[in-house]
Amino acid sequence: PPDPDAPDVAESTEPERAADIRLNLEISLAEAWAGCHKTVHYARGKDCPTCAGTGEHGITRTSFCAACHGSGRVRDKKHGLISCSECAGRGFFSERICPDCAGRGRQHSDVSLKIKVPAGMLPGDDLRLAGQGEPGNKQVKPGDLFLTIVLHSDPVLVLRGRDIHLDMPVNALALIAGSEIEIPLPLGNMHIQLDPGTAQVRELRLAKKGYAGRGKAKAGDLIITLRPVFPAIL
Repeated sequence: PPDPDAPDVAESTEPERAADIRLNLEISLAEAWAGCHKTVHYARGKDCPTCAGTGEHGITRTSFCAACHGSGRVRDKKHGLISCSECAGRGFFSERICPDCAGRGRQHSDVSLKIKVPAGMLPGDDLRLAGQGEPGNKQVKPGDLFLTIVLHSDPVLVLRGRDIHLDMPVNALALIAGSEIEIPLPLGNMHIQLDPGTAQVRELRLAKKGYAGRGKAKAGDLIITLRPVFPAIL
């Protein structure tokens, strides 16, 4: 008998879906930092137009049953003859295989999809595009397309968490005198007024000027290491 204390289990009403497609999306650090638009090329299935997805079309083709060699009968354990279960005793199979899809009912189609990559996605994050996976039909919803973010290494900028690290050579005299310097960044150059000091390595941390935030994650810091370069002559 059923357990009266057992919790009720609701039946799932989630409709069936076609298969998802997963791909890598390679972008630069600058593109991921600011957000960008990309065109993705990939292949997905579609119903064969010749057979409308049934796999059957054209003239009927007959093939002999390999289990009974076309006789329709096989020997049982007692060495008696019985009807072949593979072909139901007919000795052959009749098929109407579609010549364009070899009976699969599906063909591949090339897709070009323009997408928007929001700012602040980290390496390994998935960008989900609903309904852009394998197509569905009247009974099955289409699958989704998942793009996993892969960042190219940057020759100057280093991403650690959401902080951006930058090593920058600076004229030693600018560090001593406290000059205004220009920081080249993908989102636009930044001007910073230095305090006068010594000609030594100096670190600047600019709060929330680093990698863009996303969702509940706040923007990171921009950490600039200034390395003095001494002129050959004054």
